Amino acid sequence: MLVKFLIIFFVVLLIYQIFLAHFYKYTEGMENQNVPTSSTSIPQNNSPTVQYQSYPEDPLILSKQNAANIDFLKGRVDELADMKKQVYDISLNVSTLNDQVNVLFQQQQTYAQNINGGEPIEISGTDTGDITNNDVTTSTSTSTI
Repeated sequence: MLVKFLIIFFVVLLIYQIFLAHFYKYTEGMENQNVPTSSTSIPQNNSPTVQYQSYPEDPLILSKQNAANIDFLKGRVDELADMKKQVYDISLNVSTLNDQVNVLFQQQQTYAQNINGGEPIEISGTDTGDITNNDVTTSTSTSTI
């Protein structure tokens, strides 16, 4: 039953992919027809959407656009530098917490040995060498209809 279901599932997936390949034409890069042509904009969620704009052949306009792009990228890199400091601080905190946990573990281990007197505790019922087949009782019941 499961095998038949999986076969049907994968056949449907295959047919769906063939359908997508023949009826929907995707273009790579930013050549998609749904993208309007305007300048680069940043929506409210801070994820930049790249939208290409056609420029004249004037090198001055291209150099100004490149300067603006470099300023934008520099701002993003500066944000990453701030994150580097935060990551370093967090790694120091993790290291300190790791040391504290190790000290706590050693204290608990020392406390357990002091309470116990340094010898293992005798726990009854853990000796498995005395179990034989005679000690185990089984009950069977028969029923008639």
